[in-house]
Amino acid sequence: MTITLMQGFAEISYSKIKRGLRISITGYGASAIAERSYAQQYSEGKVKRIKYSKTIISHRADSAAGSSGSAIISRSSNKIIGIHTRSGCGDLYRANRGTLIYRNTNLIEAIKACTDGDL
Repeated sequence: MTITLMQGFAEISYSKIKRGLRISITGYGASAIAERSYAQQYSEGKVKRIKYSKTIISHRADSAAGSSGSAIISRSSNKIIGIHTRSGCGDLYRANRGTLIYRNTNLIEAIKACTDGDL
């Protein structure tokens, strides 16, 4: 199954990921430069930390307020591995955060419900 993105399609990955994985985010966050605010923004970075018990991924792809909900895509597989949920590098790990799909049964059930279970 694929999820439609503005520029095409991306498959969903249910596989385990590793720290250091290169990722990308395309979102519509705020910017200090008015012309760039809420316009499509693309950024690449690496996975900084993974908390499998809480299905949280910390990453270094640059993002801004308003980018929440953007797909976190593995650059090596071009598959969606998570959903971006928090911008700002002010936390202990100096990273942005997202919700990991791997082993996240509630999220996987929601994805199946949205896609009529056609995974």
